Amino acid sequence: MRVFVCVLCVVWSATVLAAGGEPDSRAASVASPATGKANETADKPQAETQQPKIAPNPAPTEAENIFLDRLMRAESGGRQFAKNPLSSALGPYQFIESTFLDVVKRNLPDLAAGKNDFEILALRTDYAVSRTVALLFTRENAAALAEKNQPATPANLRLAFFAGAATALKVLEAEPEERVSGIFSEAAVRANPFLSPMTARQLIERSAREAERGGTVTVALSGRSPVSAPQKPRIAVRCNLQLASCRKWLALAEARLNARTGPLKTAAKASQRQP
Repeated sequence: MRVFVCVLCVVWSATVLAAGGEPDSRAASVASPATGKANETADKPQAETQQPKIAPNPAPTEAENIFLDRLMRAESGGRQFAKNPLSSALGPYQFIESTFLDVVKRNLPDLAAGKNDFEILALRTDYAVSRTVALLFTRENAAALAEKNQPATPANLRLAFFAGAATALKVLEAEPEERVSGIFSEAAVRANPFLSPMTARQLIERSAREAERGGTVTVALSGRSPVSAPQKPRIAVRCNLQLASCRKWLALAEARLNARTGPLKTAAKASQRQP
């Protein structure tokens, strides 16, 4: 037990000293903010330094909820205890240790209060907590993209969640056929072997497929937004999304949900247009 705690201390100390570079995402995907560059971490690409701070836990928009559902599906297939054996990524949103600790401690001090790093990291397998942290991380990535005049599209946000905003920007600005193995660190490529043969174009296309299609995500950068409890995914996925039968079930479930909510939204818009 003492040895395990010491290892955590060493890892955390190294992360603190490395802060100021670019993070590893959710993996490493969506990952992003303030803890060590993807090119300097042994995990996935995910946390970034000096990210703009946002209002603590604002209520997510509908577009954000849809994005978070799709993000979780891409990251883990909805599996609560999903684990990447090649990195520290864990949970529904596959947060690596450094990114999760950074986002929680900066944005959710009440949640972190009284807990050691090990206890905070255990929350990565809590659906509600990890979803809230994914929302905060995504908003920080959106702000970082906007600062460089890159749109906060679902595809770009998915890429930033995985690679961290700084690395995502490098990929977006690279030549289409440039190998991303030269953009990510060797450690990040080892943790994510599929990156090795990929070009910038292929990784961007992969991110777009995983995020599916959608609009931009509304980001709250200043001021206070109403605080709400972390929201559950619109559809709880309890099967293996690697199976065709599971994907078919999910598609039907989404169609049924849209069929129920579509008429209500149309009626609401019509009533707003009436004098």
